[in-house]
Amino acid sequence: MPTTRDSNGHIKNAPAAYQTVQAKVGGQLCRILSDGGSGKSYISREHGSKLTPKPISSENSLIGTVNGEMEVTCPIYKLQVKGIG
Repeated sequence: MPTTRDSNGHIKNAPAAYQTVQAKVGGQLCRILSDGGSGKSYISREHGSKLTPKPISSENSLIGTVNGEMEVTCPIYKLQVKGIG
C-alpha cells in the first residue's frame, strides 16, 4: 500500500507498530497498549468490570476516534502494573 499524506503533510495510511505488554486483568491474560506520550491510560469497559478494587472516581472525557469525537464518563482506577514473569 503506498503511503499518502493529507494537506498538512501528515501520513494518512501506513503500517504502524504499537508498544504492547501482556498482563492479567481479573485473572484473564490480555494485551495492553502502552502510549508513552499520553498522560492517561485506558482499558475496555469489559476489562474494567473485572478489576478489584472498584473505581475510586470518574470523570467526563472527550474521546477522539476515527469516527469523530464523543464525550464519555470514564471510571478512574488506581492500579499498579507488575510483571507476570
